[in-house]
Amino acid sequence: GDGVGLAYTVYRRDTDEGLPIGFEFGLGQQSDGDTHGELNHLWVGAFREFGESVVRPFVGAGVINSVLVRDGADDAGEFGPYAELGLRVYLTPAYHMAIGYRESFDGQDFDLTTSQIFFSLGFGF
Repeated sequence: GDGVGLAYTVYRRDTDEGLPIGFEFGLGQQSDGDTHGELNHLWVGAFREFGESVVRPFVGAGVINSVLVRDGADDAGEFGPYAELGLRVYLTPAYHMAIGYRESFDGQDFDLTTSQIFFSLGFGF
């Protein structure tokens, strides 16, 4: 289902060593209007930022596990790839906020399972 969620992301951005790709691990939750439940997400992936300014567009991809929770019990789960894009705003060199769009796909037949508009807070290490 579609929804708006809040995510917290821990990432590593290795541009200081000359690598233009960062890595992320995140947890998120969104309400699912179709089932009146919540989708809990766990993901790991890689991203590429563009530019060196405070506001940077990014694209990313990885794998995501999404579990639907209704009435306090796990109801169904999906595991598969995702793709995302968005804008990241650096508050300091290590801390950022982002807004983006993510599509995740069922791992067996690659049908679209979840589209998300997300807002995230993150820090680097």
